[in-house]
Amino acid sequence: MRLVLLGDIHVGQRFPPPWHLLGKPIVAQWSFWFPRRRRRFDPVLLGPVVARAASLRPDAVLLTGDLTTTALRGEFTRAAKALAPLFAAAPAVGIPGNHDRYTFRATLLREMERALPGLLPATFPAMLDLAAVVQRGKRVGDPPTKDSRPDVPSVQRPTWQILTLDAARPTLLNSRGRLGPEQLRQARSLIDTLTPDDGLLVMCHYTLGKPPPQKPSPWHHRLADKDELLALLAGCRARVLFMHGHVHYPWVWPRPEPELHGMIDVNAGAPTQVSDEFPFGQGFWEIELPESPREAIRFQHHVATGRTPGEPDDPNGGLTWVTRTVLGPAAPPAS
Repeated sequence: MRLVLLGDIHVGQRFPPPWHLLGKPIVAQWSFWFPRRRRRFDPVLLGPVVARAASLRPDAVLLTGDLTTTALRGEFTRAAKALAPLFAAAPAVGIPGNHDRYTFRATLLREMERALPGLLPATFPAMLDLAAVVQRGKRVGDPPTKDSRPDVPSVQRPTWQILTLDAARPTLLNSRGRLGPEQLRQARSLIDTLTPDDGLLVMCHYTLGKPPPQKPSPWHHRLADKDELLALLAGCRARVLFMHGHVHYPWVWPRPEPELHGMIDVNAGAPTQVSDEFPFGQGFWEIELPESPREAIRFQHHVATGRTPGEPDDPNGGLTWVTRTVLGPAAPPAS
């Protein structure tokens, strides 16, 4: 099964209505206006990234949040339009990032849900059967039909499940995330139904740590109940892939802690953020899931490395791409 993992596209709106900037949004908007940030994010790259991802014909698309910069309605509208070719290519599952819940107003009015209907589950946490999402061929909020439901086999077989978590909270001063005791309690009851032969894709915008030589996240940028979520995943009997964004750097990191039983941490990266290391953006991940969750998993990082003169209607914008393969280890023997 082929997945596309994408996050932190940070679609912005350069000149929003002034009354939308009251309070905290003016801080982010000032950063957006500031030339240095505009040089760091190149929105022109988003179209070629979406075209490249759609051309892979994925079975499903996973979006780990921060589709917008300040959660303005116009930003969500632009994000939906930019991602439309990818939504047409495959069913999509999404979660909000802290920039998608940037203000109390955007959260209260459910701006993300209104602009991207069916992308987010109705409530969090939610457990979704990946095979059912793929066979339905629609986004998670769309109602199922009789002929779109997969046949249920008479004997139980290993499955891939998606656990979606919402840690994004509107705050006045920082970017700290929080799941809360009730969401953690419900998540525990959901993963307790899984077996050692199953696989679990956990989607949460915030990180659970960084691989070396990355520096630890500052206090105001962390998940407040990180330790509680790590303890919850340590008790999960299924094979776990933890998929997130928030930190703008792509990685595949097999966690070394024995208690995490070979959990793989995958950071989506920021496809439109440019730097000396990624002069044409940080790209995106293509993930090949084996039928058995206990087998090795192949991760392919698609990243643009240059630009050549292309045809005027070239959806790739004249970008040249390379694909770097990372083979994730097989799961350790089930205990």
